[in-house]
Amino acid sequence: LEHIPDDVRAIAELHRVLRLGGWAAVAVPVYGDETFEVVGLPPDQRERVYGMSDHVRLNGLDFADKLSAAGFEVEVVSLDQVPDPYYDRSAHSPHVDSDRYLFFCRKTTR
Repeated sequence: LEHIPDDVRAIAELHRVLRLGGWAAVAVPVYGDETFEVVGLPPDQRERVYGMSDHVRLNGLDFADKLSAAGFEVEVVSLDQVPDPYYDRSAHSPHVDSDRYLFFCRKTTR
């Protein structure tokens, strides 16, 4: 969703297509508490501002608010909550910090 200019509309569509009681696990990179977005940046400037030309924003943990606003019941789970036998904490990648959250969404209303 960090690649989609109108992520609010995309999230609304996720909510629409799920049946009542359905759930979705949404993974987006998270770069802090608050989302940072400069609307309308061309790709060369996105590279400079976001560090990559294909992102249109840097999501924060407030991404959960967008999901909630679409009607989802949201639970945010961090890799820090995963017990050691199920997660190799010695593994490293460029995305270890930004990819540590999952947003579990449940459709409880129409």
